[in-house]
Amino acid sequence: SSVNIPENISFPDINTDVTVLLEKGEKNLSGDLAISYLHYISGEGESILYVSDQQDVYLSILDKLMANKSYSEIANEMQLISEYFASDFSVEELISLGSSMTKLQESKIFKDKTLPIIVVEIDGNNYHVPQPEKITEIFGEFESVVTPEEKEKSDIIILNGCGSPGIANSAGNKLQNDFQIVEIGNAASFQYTETKIIVTSFKISVIEPVAITVIRYLCCAFVIF
Repeated sequence: SSVNIPENISFPDINTDVTVLLEKGEKNLSGDLAISYLHYISGEGESILYVSDQQDVYLSILDKLMANKSYSEIANEMQLISEYFASDFSVEELISLGSSMTKLQESKIFKDKTLPIIVVEIDGNNYHVPQPEKITEIFGEFESVVTPEEKEKSDIIILNGCGSPGIANSAGNKLQNDFQIVEIGNAASFQYTETKIIVTSFKISVIEPVAITVIRYLCCAFVIF
């Protein structure tokens, strides 16, 4: 993947300790080089300036981590990557989700939007802070207008269909303010690549906002009416 290098930099390769030299400009980073670059910028080096650069590095690393790997190998690699990307997921959840990622079809991955952020300096370090108002604008492109009298809670059942620990409860926590959750549990099989959400309603004015809200909070969710 292509990453914009803001200035000439040098850093050690994580596997060989050979010094890598990168000149300023657009560079294609993949595999071990991408991981070495991530290690450099996460430590004493400069922070990534734009979220698109961070996304490119992350996707490049995922390509290497998930390619033709066994479950145990994915577990080891996800342990490594969890040390450099902050998340409220546990290591076990990240490992299980990493395994599920390998089953996703590329056509189902949402690629044409990046997370709107601002860069904030705290104690000498740069952090990327999401902008909720900009995120709302993005979701607004897909959301139909619903009048207050039409908007009502719909009953939903959430079933864990991929085996990731706690993912159904996590989905329930995100949706409980908008829906009446009837049941949270496991599906009959863990062979699904998406969380399965069953929606029951007799009104189109309720069903349409359900789909929009589920996609907003659970971008990999599969909705059944």
